[in-house]
Amino acid sequence: MITEAARLNEYGKYYYVELVWRGRPYRVQIFFPKLQKPKRQDIAKQAGKIYPGARIISYVEASRSPDLPMLFAIDYF
Repeated sequence: MITEAARLNEYGKYYYVELVWRGRPYRVQIFFPKLQKPKRQDIAKQAGKIYPGARIISYVEASRSPDLPMLFAIDYF
């Protein structure tokens, strides 16, 4: 019988990111666990883990959308 439970507290911000990878546009959302706005290099680093060599077109703070793929920037600290 399990007597403990873990809860994920989302303390941070979501960003809507538009990028180009292999000539095709993609839209994803990335969760950053800090309240300060990340730099473009930080966005590119996290997006590059899934889309290597991707070019970031734009990124803006947004609310969570269940329609877009989600990336969690866990090692952003």
